[in-house]
Amino acid sequence: MMTDRERFRAVLDFRKPDRLPVVEWATWWDLTIRRWEGEGLPAGLAYPDGISDWLGMDRLRQLWINATSARTPLHPESSGVYAFFIKNEADYEALLPTLYPLENITRDALERMRREQLAGAATWLTLEGFFW
Repeated sequence: MMTDRERFRAVLDFRKPDRLPVVEWATWWDLTIRRWEGEGLPAGLAYPDGISDWLGMDRLRQLWINATSARTPLHPESSGVYAFFIKNEADYEALLPTLYPLENITRDALERMRREQLAGAATWLTLEGFFW
């Protein structure tokens, strides 16, 4: 039997896994979780990993690194869309020092991912793009 990581690697390498991975790429809404808790899902499971573990899904762990920092200004009418601030290269250059801060990559997060991977989980890194 393959570990979750081995299973994902086999699929990505176009090899035959022991079975296809079972994952949820888009995690669940809060109302969905509340309904499931009413149907027997234990309350208070860690979101989303504890729920996917309880459901018997493959362990697919994501480390999400945000492009912005607390210093990155938000456009008040855009819900976080920065394109309004950038009209030319100079605007982008002025904003750049607030983007991709090292504090968004913590030793604790990297260590957690290392432990998960050593335990057989498939891990992936999302480097958030500034221009979605």
